Amino acid sequence: MLVRQMTERDRNFVAPTWARSARYGLRTVASFRLVNRMLTLPDLVVLCLATDERTVHAWIAGQRDTMHFGYTAPELRRHGFARRLVREMFGDHGPALLTHDAPKRLVPRARLNPYQLADLICEREAA
Repeated sequence: MLVRQMTERDRNFVAPTWARSARYGLRTVASFRLVNRMLTLPDLVVLCLATDERTVHAWIAGQRDTMHFGYTAPELRRHGFARRLVREMFGDHGPALLTHDAPKRLVPRARLNPYQLADLICEREAA
């Protein structure tokens, strides 16, 4: 398996999986708009086969010490892919903050602060 930065081509997989998984209490269209805005903010790493970089199996979005969201294809869950991406992006200590709920076993030291992502988006739009 290969871990790499998201490319523009990966956006076609990342945006819909993020918007459908984390609806944020919005209708689908509004959720897609919000996710597309968020894709300009965080760093995003993807996990794919080393022999086929076009097929993304899992991804994680974060920024500094904050994890925004992560996704693993349902049939590939419980194989440690998300844990590998968290370690790749944040090191062994993991993220300090989460802007979206995540399993405690994946990020045991992180605390939830869903307002931080909204603050980041507002700051970006004001600039």
